[in-house]
Amino acid sequence: MDVKGIILKECKFPNTRADINQLIDGLLSRYGICRALCESTARMWIKTYEEFDKRGIPIILGNPCRLRLTASGPKTDRLDARRLANKLRVNDVPDRCHVYGPEARRMMDILRQRTILVQERTRYLNRQHSICEKYDYPVRTGSATSGGKHQSYLDGLKLGPGDMVLMSQYVRIVRNINSEVDLLERIVARAAYENHYAKLIMTMYGFDAFGALTVAVAVEDIKRFKTPKNLVSFMGLCPRVYQSGKVIKHGRMKKDSDRSLTYVMMNAAMVAKEHDPYLKAYYERHARRHPPLVARSHTANKMAVAIWHMLTDGKPYRYVNKQLYETKLARLKASL
Repeated sequence: MDVKGIILKECKFPNTRADINQLIDGLLSRYGICRALCESTARMWIKTYEEFDKRGIPIILGNPCRLRLTASGPKTDRLDARRLANKLRVNDVPDRCHVYGPEARRMMDILRQRTILVQERTRYLNRQHSICEKYDYPVRTGSATSGGKHQSYLDGLKLGPGDMVLMSQYVRIVRNINSEVDLLERIVARAAYENHYAKLIMTMYGFDAFGALTVAVAVEDIKRFKTPKNLVSFMGLCPRVYQSGKVIKHGRMKKDSDRSLTYVMMNAAMVAKEHDPYLKAYYERHARRHPPLVARSHTANKMAVAIWHMLTDGKPYRYVNKQLYETKLARLKASL
């Protein structure tokens, strides 16, 4: 599309690096200098973005939620392409997506895979518990349920023929998942030990190597966030606001954020409200006026503000438990 909005060329191409480069060659030979806008859809954008950037063509990664492609009628690939080109023509591209480097994307994949495996393991642990309940066997709770000792106990239970087969399968699956999780956790421990941001975040209650590295990799560079409120919004820890004149209403928590990051922060807040004297008092103050989950989200919000100041100033948490922090670092060293 030219500067007047006239469409010069429309085409389809397979999402392979060879075909993308063929498209770039045609564009450069025919039109010379050009710009591009790519919608962030799953992982389909990565090859297009990298090849355009490698060839020196300015390309913007647009946020699908902010581009509002469906707000003006039917949605098809052809119409979306035209709308994207027109937005680029008039410089109407709000909230450009941050593009992480290859190493950050690799670590995100590892952290995401670890989360998937743990969730899958939890499903099979629940099935084991269901069989135990069927025969009135005692059921353990907590992290010990996935350990080797408890799995050996389950493997030796006297069950019916069908349930015996199922329980044996569940035990083998849990053991296999444990071995894969251990492999990933060693990689995470090494990366967390070498990451300055992760070490600072671990000075807070509720953050182990996995949680601290998840936040550190997602933040990447704290200079991206000008104020603590920007980081809080990025983590999905603030409510949506509806304002009209003098009327201001706060709705549910915003959804257009990284849910895994929100999950990590909420879990950290659940631990911090029990062990951190400062955050415990903060949680209890909000729990008098709000339900427990809302009070916990306020605590997570407070922790996000503290993380912004910690990473900006390069200083550890003000109320750090030095003995606990040294124990965390010793565990990281032992797992390397």
